[in-house]
Order: sequence, then C-alpha cells, then structure tokens
Amino acid sequence: MDTSALLWYKTPADDWNKALPLGNGRIGAMVFSQPLEERIQLNEDSVWSGGFRERNNKSALPNLEKVRKLLFEEKINEAEKIIYDAFCGTPVNQRHYMPLGDMNVIHYKESECDFKSRSLDLNTAVCTTEYAINGVDYTREVFISQPDQVLVMHITASEKKAISVRVRIDGRDDYFDDNSPVHDNDILFYGGCGSEDGINFAAYIKVLHKGGKVYPYGSFITCEDCDEAHRQATAVRITRDRLSLTLKEPRKKPMHSLKLTISQTTSHTMAVRISPFATTAQVIPHCLQTKDLHL
Repeated sequence: MDTSALLWYKTPADDWNKALPLGNGRIGAMVFSQPLEERIQLNEDSVWSGGFRERNNKSALPNLEKVRKLLFEEKINEAEKIIYDAFCGTPVNQRHYMPLGDMNVIHYKESECDFKSRSLDLNTAVCTTEYAINGVDYTREVFISQPDQVLVMHITASEKKAISVRVRIDGRDDYFDDNSPVHDNDILFYGGCGSEDGINFAAYIKVLHKGGKVYPYGSFITCEDCDEAHRQATAVRITRDRLSLTLKEPRKKPMHSLKLTISQTTSHTMAVRISPFATTAQVIPHCLQTKDLHL
C-alpha cells in the first residue's frame, strides 16, 4: 500500500467536518467510521429543496435609469436601497441543496468496542474502518462505484458468525414518505422535496450475506450471526409526473410507479436506473452473468 496517498486517523469522526468523503460525481457520502453505530451521510446531486424557481425581479428594468441617475449624483446609499429591493432575486432565497439521508449500520448486541483506525486510500477511493468487539476484529470497507453508480459497504470479521448488525436509512427528519423494508433483505426509501414541481427522490439498499440470516425488523434490515455482509445502496432520480409506486405489496398512497428489477452479479456492484420513457427502475449490472429477481 502506498502510505503517501493514505489519510489515516486513530479516532472516529465526531462531526461532519472530520468525516471522510467519497463520491462518483453524482452520489456522495461522508463516512464517520463510528464503530458501534456507523453513520454515512448520503447526497445525490439532484436532491434540492424544491423544483425550478423563477427569481428574475421584474422591477429591475423600470428602476434601472433611476439607479443610474442616483449613482451619477453620487447618492450611493439611495441607489443601494433600490437595488436591494428591485434588483435582487425574488423570492430572496434560491433552492437549497439537500442531503439525501443517513445510512446507519448498528451493532445492536454490543455496547463497547476498541477502535483501531479509519483511513481513506486516495489511490483506490476506499474508506476502511477497523475495530474490535469482544476480541473479534472487524473491518468495514466503503466505496462508490462510478460505472455502476452504487455505494458498497463490505463488512468482515475475524471469526465466523460474528456479524450481527442492523441497517437503516433515515436522517431527513420527516421530509420523506417511507423508509421501510420491502423484502427480507432490502429497503426502499423515497419521498419528495417541496413545491408544486418539487424533486422526487428514492434510495434503495440491498443486503447480501454469507452465513447467518437476514430479516426485516421495523425500519431495519437485521443481519444475525453472519460471516460476511455487503450493503449496497444507490439513489434513483425520479422526475416524471404521475408515477405510482408498484411493489409486491402495493402501498396505500403510491407516489411513483416503479418496477424494480434486482440483478445479482458475480461481483458486488450494481446500478439502479430509471428510464426517462417508462415507469421502471432497474438494477443493471455491468457483469454479464446475472440472476434476475423480479420484485
């Protein structure tokens, strides 16, 4: 390993400014490396507080000559007052960039651990967290694939049946519609952001595991006594109108019409895409050998 390209720390991040960044140009993540309750703050570049906002101030042109006259007369303060009211954008605020949410991975059986290190390899763009619980060594690796447009977390332990964690996605206060598991090993998180033509969003998390068992628990997916676990998360841009959510069990108040096609690959990467001309969202692998599971 080229240590000259390694950011290495002895303690987890206790605020956003100390977390380690990952991204692929569209999906972004800040990894806190908290061992017992990991927090990965997620972003997607189309999630804003609302849709397009027309902010051209229609009073600007009628007041232009008045401002020029005041400036020539060196009445700067009077000109500034007019510019502030008649030239600045209306409404005053533009749309704000918003976080997608927080993905948490929680060791629900333990309350103490020995933290070893966290690092970000600038050559591979892999964030690694190492810690120990009751004499068992754990390693979490996180990266975001650009070709596959997906965030991947890989968890390993030095002993068999040692991985018991719960995963969820939340972190938007009440500004989302649902974050519940839809099957034994996946969660669909979706909602919309303000205004009549507001921005709809969705994120999908899938858990793959070796050994043990995986099952839904409230708004969590639980991994119990596993040897190895992968969490794959991706964000879906949803911009078409009049789409309703279609899953195996239809919801009472559908927001989008999505048919998710989950394609498991021999590698550990996948992508979720939504067609601009059809009401479908698909997990499309870049590996040719796939096994399609239709929800």
